[in-house]
Amino acid sequence: MRSNLFEEIKAIEVPIYFFHGIYDYTVNYSLSKKYYQHITAPVKGFYTFKKSAHSPMFEEPEKFIKILKEDVLLGKNELSDKSI
Repeated sequence: MRSNLFEEIKAIEVPIYFFHGIYDYTVNYSLSKKYYQHITAPVKGFYTFKKSAHSPMFEEPEKFIKILKEDVLLGKNELSDKSI
């Protein structure tokens, strides 16, 4: 709680992917989106899971696996949220 990632990590040199359940109350959804917009990376993707909380890989496994296969493993972000 004492870390401010907005100040501490402004850029990363590897692809970064955010998998976020809309009902996640452990990690704030809107703050995660703001950080995603803030951070710089060669490839980045933000994926909203509309039926999930903190564990989208278990709550929406089909969508999670599709993103892993079609985006993450290929270094793409074509399935990511387009409204960000």
